[in-house]
Amino acid sequence: MDVFVKTEIIEMRGVFRDDLKSFFIETGWQEISPGLWKGEHGSMEMGEQSEVPLGSIKLPSVTLVFRLRERDHEKVLSAFRSRFLKAGG
Repeated sequence: MDVFVKTEIIEMRGVFRDDLKSFFIETGWQEISPGLWKGEHGSMEMGEQSEVPLGSIKLPSVTLVFRLRERDHEKVLSAFRSRFLKAGG
């Protein structure tokens, strides 16, 4: 039986890479090699942290590439977004 995989690319600005790593560890994901994570519903690649200027401040930025089973896609991303939702977007 084929498993359909849905890919989602998310750029997280204003969140440090270590905070993202903590979330994935807390929710049962395992880092199987540097930047590559495996979870119950699929895998995720976490890029390196960079900085994005916003006026006179610099925000941390990390790109995540999720590859999730289609049936779990919305559930996993909804939980992820809820954890990092901030006032104002």
